[in-house]
Amino acid sequence: MTQRIENRRVAQRSPCQYWPKALRVWTTTLTSLVYLSLPLSGQVRFEKKSDRVAIRINGKPFSAFHFGKAEHKPFLHPLLTPSGKSVLRGFPVDPLPGDSTDRPHQRGVWIGAEHVSGDDFYENDPRYKEAHKGTIMFKQVTDMTDGDDRGTLSILAEWVSHGGKVWLTEHRKMTFYSKPANCRMFDIDIDLEANQDVTFEDQQDAIIGFRLALPFDDHYGGRVVNSKGDVNEEGARGRRAAWIDWTAELDPKEYATSPHGHGEKIGVAVFDHPTNLNHPIRWQIKNFGNFSPNPFGEKIFEPFDKTATKSADYPMKRGDKLHLRYRILIHPEEVKAEDVFKDFSRQ
Repeated sequence: MTQRIENRRVAQRSPCQYWPKALRVWTTTLTSLVYLSLPLSGQVRFEKKSDRVAIRINGKPFSAFHFGKAEHKPFLHPLLTPSGKSVLRGFPVDPLPGDSTDRPHQRGVWIGAEHVSGDDFYENDPRYKEAHKGTIMFKQVTDMTDGDDRGTLSILAEWVSHGGKVWLTEHRKMTFYSKPANCRMFDIDIDLEANQDVTFEDQQDAIIGFRLALPFDDHYGGRVVNSKGDVNEEGARGRRAAWIDWTAELDPKEYATSPHGHGEKIGVAVFDHPTNLNHPIRWQIKNFGNFSPNPFGEKIFEPFDKTATKSADYPMKRGDKLHLRYRILIHPEEVKAEDVFKDFSRQ
């Protein structure tokens, strides 16, 4: 469909190209003034700063990609709805009233894996005392392209073992969309290349981590449903599914103060692409707003699903490559997640 749109743009050339030069200049100036007087719409814009890249969609702040050199991994924080409300926990990046202060490694949206040849690239916050902590070291921004329909931000990172060896090279591409205008949608493409022989061990925590805002906690009425209809941690943890959708009322009755907003029902849906390893994957889900789409978890989830009987260890030889792709949709009220998944699957 994108190609058809681009073809139409080429075919529909502006009629002003045939006008006299003076009139064309006057028209161009007038058009520029009109555009300057309008708010940005249908646009994705990036601004690189010393320690992050700010991301704006349709003229409004959406997120920032933090380089994460002091935190042992880069991450996205915050994620804002079109109305400007946060769907992520503030702590430890920008604490909000009522935030829990557990698990400081759960910073917004991050990438990692709990056990890679014995090293932890997931719970690797520098304040933790564990010896075998790996570091996902941001190296550089390799592409930063604004756009009307979409914008792309690509980075290079290295997964460095606790012993200082580069085990994996990561190329991460994040594509942010300007539409649907009442949602926020982006894709994360992860390309991993092994620099050494490594193994992603059968584990609960991988490959993208999310820590949602307090209203998503089931204690405040947050609710998870997956593509099979399983609900919350009790029903969906460790189960195979093509997607999950986590909804919340941002002003729950029991929540005394609501820094996230008032009276808005929001959902955060995440989709596993059919070409991904072990699709449909098993999901790590905790009722307090933490979850991960996990292509490396199998037998570790047997306590939650008796069909998870085989190990999902994934060895990579030096030079091996792995590509993973996910879509994240922040949406108001209800959404037909299965339709979004079908559209994503065709891409």
